[in-house]
Amino acid sequence: MNLPGGKSETWDLKFREVIEEVADLVLEILDREQAHGVVIASPGFIKDMVSKAIIKKRKNIKIFTDTVSIGGFAGVMELLRRDSMKHVMKHLSVIEAEEILAQFHKLLVHNPNKTAYGIDSVEVAAKAGAIETLLVLDTFLREKPEVRSRIEKIISDTDSKGGKVRIVSSEAPAGQKLKMLGGLIAILRY
Repeated sequence: MNLPGGKSETWDLKFREVIEEVADLVLEILDREQAHGVVIASPGFIKDMVSKAIIKKRKNIKIFTDTVSIGGFAGVMELLRRDSMKHVMKHLSVIEAEEILAQFHKLLVHNPNKTAYGIDSVEVAAKAGAIETLLVLDTFLREKPEVRSRIEKIISDTDSKGGKVRIVSSEAPAGQKLKMLGGLIAILRY
């Protein structure tokens, strides 16, 4: 996407078109990746214009904006080093974990054969390649070696067979709910 040189009516029109193209591309990626939010960063005001264009097209998107001193890869690296980004990532993962838990509870009531919880049941499902989504409480990764190795094998099996794996902090509300379910749940493909 290139802008014509010099500030003119043509430049302003082309600039607005580029902002719309970027907003459309962001929405396309959000849909494809089933993301819960987006971080938009830029030097100057462009991030605000892109954010407004996205909100105009779809109001329910969680947008986080930040300023960086430079664009491109260096700007991305600058953004990733910030504490604000760590907070955003944590916030988005908590939202996702809550949604997965809600889906799990719904299936548990209406279609319990599509769920597994507890290490033994989830382990069997992982070996069969049946896990679509796996939630693991982070404390399992600090357990005794024999328990930790079973959890790591479940995670590995799920990931290698195309399942989605999410680790949930025991400090988050979703982590506390997950702990009440044994710290390990799976939504099954079949």
